[in-house]
Amino acid sequence: MAGAVTAVFNCQGPLDAPVFVGSGIVSRKSLSISGMPPSAASEAVMQNKEAGAVAAFDHIPFSHVSANFTFNLDNCVSTNIAIILAILEVQELATVSLSLSKLSSLDAGG
Repeated sequence: MAGAVTAVFNCQGPLDAPVFVGSGIVSRKSLSISGMPPSAASEAVMQNKEAGAVAAFDHIPFSHVSANFTFNLDNCVSTNIAIILAILEVQELATVSLSLSKLSSLDAGG
């Protein structure tokens, strides 16, 4: 995965059980190729930068990536994740919706 994200999120609910609601977008403004570690994804971005690539996954460059999410810190459940991807040189947008629960990487005990 290569790219740079600009994100905004809000904290809602009581402080002992907050819910984070936000969105993020990958843009050319925040793209810094020099700061990316070498990988298949960073090579795909570098090779397709002039064509409008702003991010990549593996060898697949994207011209647009954005996401919306809700994360409940009380029960570590993330819902309403919508990711919109535009593969470079493909005219259609792909929308991916996910629901993740119990994200262990964010669990303070694990």
